[in-house]
Amino acid sequence: MLSVSPRSRRMQRSTARLVFLVASFIFFAVVARAQPDCPSSLVVGDLREAPPSGWERLGAHEESSEPRSLRRVTFSDGHPREKALLRPYSSRPEANGDRTDVYRFSPVSDDGIWIVCQYEHTRQMLFRPLTASTCEVIESDRPERRVRSVWCQ
Repeated sequence: MLSVSPRSRRMQRSTARLVFLVASFIFFAVVARAQPDCPSSLVVGDLREAPPSGWERLGAHEESSEPRSLRRVTFSDGHPREKALLRPYSSRPEANGDRTDVYRFSPVSDDGIWIVCQYEHTRQMLFRPLTASTCEVIESDRPERRVRSVWCQ
């Protein structure tokens, strides 16, 4: 039978703890980065039935079977019907023609922060409450405005 020294056992336990902590950190980092992804496109005529699960709709009903691409993501202080859209805390152009807008929601108002998804060639918008304190939106302005990613924490 192999004999393991007390020092080796301590090192094994320390290594196991370290592996557990790293795995936990990675898991919670992935969960914390769960993003409030707007649907990448929508058919506005389908919104008469119901918006996608978890979303609310704003805008007069339109008859169209053409898919509309996500054009812009912004945020509102309070319900979007109040039209209190927020300006970015900062905005920086990237060398590739993209632009990164950073939104900071501190302190959060009593009405809450809402993510607002706007689509091409329609006034229909989707929105829902947001629990993040900071969001980054990366958009491309070439050849036309497109949302590349939204990251919140």
